[in-house]
Parts: sequence; structure tokens; C-alpha cells
Amino acid sequence: MKAFRKLGLVAATLCAAAAAGCLGQPTFKVDPVYTRPELKTYQKMLITGLSGEMEQILMGCYGRTFRDQSIVFVERERIKDIFSEQDLLPDRVDEKTRAQLRSVASVQAIIYGYYDAAMQGEEKVETFRLRIVDVGSGEVVGSAIVHAQSEKGVQASAMIQRATELLKAHMQGSSPRKGRLGSYYGNQFGMP
Repeated sequence: MKAFRKLGLVAATLCAAAAAGCLGQPTFKVDPVYTRPELKTYQKMLITGLSGEMEQILMGCYGRTFRDQSIVFVERERIKDIFSEQDLLPDRVDEKTRAQLRSVASVQAIIYGYYDAAMQGEEKVETFRLRIVDVGSGEVVGSAIVHAQSEKGVQASAMIQRATELLKAHMQGSSPRKGRLGSYYGNQFGMP
């Protein structure tokens, strides 16, 4: 648990440095944001679709942005390793214990993250898409897309932080801090 806190602190520091504009002044565009009230009730979530490093950054940014929620991130692939290591394979555990283990491994929502980058002339265009899906119903409960354009590129952590802040602001029915996020609806560009 202490390792996750340290990791979260490192990711939050990276997010703050990126948000401060360490790489220059990129142009940001944000597509419309969507959230449902259920988003604030989830306690166990799984992140998929990103590299390991970007998953760590997303965990830190999401945890920091939604610090009023008690969120646990589950990594299903590692759970299989743990079951094997602890000799907890199905034929060696009774049904009651298996039910408890399924409860530990179960998640309420899956966070799908996608990151793309391409050069357009002299500028790098990057897109970060965040979609949160309820495991029980399959319904999308949160979605945000952040685009960035810059000569030097933008740290992915800045885009991830913007996406999580947009989700929270939309969920609360308020606007994100205008000076920090620029334009956040439609196809308008704004400066951070």
C-alpha cells in the first residue's frame, strides 16, 4: 500500500510539472465530456489499453483528482500470478474461498485509455481518450477526449490530468478552472 502511495505521489508530481507547462505552450482542444452519477460510487476499477507507465500515471492522476473517493485499482493479470504462487488454483480451494477470491478480484468499472501521437508537418498532434464503462451494465459512465498540438510535444501526463479533471468538473456540474484547462467544450482551442 505504501508503494502505491509513493507511486501516486510521483505520478502527481509528474502531472503537476506537465500542467505547469514545462514543455512550452501547446494548444489543447477538448471534445465534449460525458459523465453519469454512478462514476462517483466506484471503489474498484481496472485500467486497460495503455502502457504500464501510462497506467501508473493515470492511476496517480485519477486518484489525486478523485481523492474524495476511496478507489482501488485492480490488475487482473497479476491476480492470476498471485493465485498460482499461493497455490489457489480452482481444484485446490473450496467454493466459499473461491467466492471470496472472486470478490477481491472483481471490479465495478473498467477505464479504457487510448493514446495516439502523429506528426502533422512540423507539429506533433496527440490525443488521449478516456472512457469508463460499468462492468455490470456495460454502460459508459464517463468519457473525455483531450487533443494537444505542439512543436515539442506534450507530456502524456498533462493530457491525462486534464482528462481526469474534466470528468470530475463535469460530474460536479461545474466548469474546470478556465485558466488551467482552456476551452473545454466543442472544437475550440485554448491555451493552458
